[in-house]
Amino acid sequence: TTPSEAQVRKVFMTTGAGCLLIENHRVLLVSPNYGPAKGAWILPGGFIEEGETLEEAAARELLEETGQVARVLSPVYVRYRKKPQDVYWIFRVERRAEAPLQAQAEELLGARFWDLEEALVSPDVRPMTRYFLLGALDPSKRLEPLPDPHAATDRVFFF
Repeated sequence: TTPSEAQVRKVFMTTGAGCLLIENHRVLLVSPNYGPAKGAWILPGGFIEEGETLEEAAARELLEETGQVARVLSPVYVRYRKKPQDVYWIFRVERRAEAPLQAQAEELLGARFWDLEEALVSPDVRPMTRYFLLGALDPSKRLEPLPDPHAATDRVFFF
């Protein structure tokens, strides 16, 4: 039987997509100028716009934030957050051509390639970003506990 309208509970949940771009042992990170990540370094990405696929949103966000044109290769992981409810997909991408980085001034303080070893230990890189990098680079680390305070609200699924 089909549930009645009263039986269907609608849940508001945001969906986002971002990019993991690794070249020559360096990873592309951005520094937002707003929100809880302001001034820290994270993977480029953002919200999906109406009518976009996850892959289109990831490539668009990378282009808007950094000026880089990318080809989406495959999903790396998905993060589900309980409060506030959202789902965030990260895709491995490769640049179609080398281009100068152009950080989007409206949303970012900067964009740059980080040496992977530096990004994995720097306190300037958000703990979840370091966690995602480590899990993408070393599958044995995917069972590590999530950093606080994410352990209580987030779940991460690697591909």
